[in-house]
Amino acid sequence: MSHKPEADDGEQLGLECPKCGCCDFRAYYTRRQAKRIRRVRICRHCGQRITTTERIVG
Repeated sequence: MSHKPEADDGEQLGLECPKCGCCDFRAYYTRRQAKRIRRVRICRHCGQRITTTERIVG
C-alpha cells in the first residue's frame, strides 16, 4: 500500500481506492470539458476504476 501525504494539520490528502485502500493510481482516460477535466483512474493494486472531475483554475 502507498503512503498518503498529510496536510499540515495531520489530515490525509489524495485519493484512496474504495475497494482496497491503496493510494497508487494511473490515469486511464482523460477528457477536457468546459472548464473541467474528467479522468478515469485505475488502482494499480486491484484494478478498481474511479472517475474524478477536476476544476481548471486560472
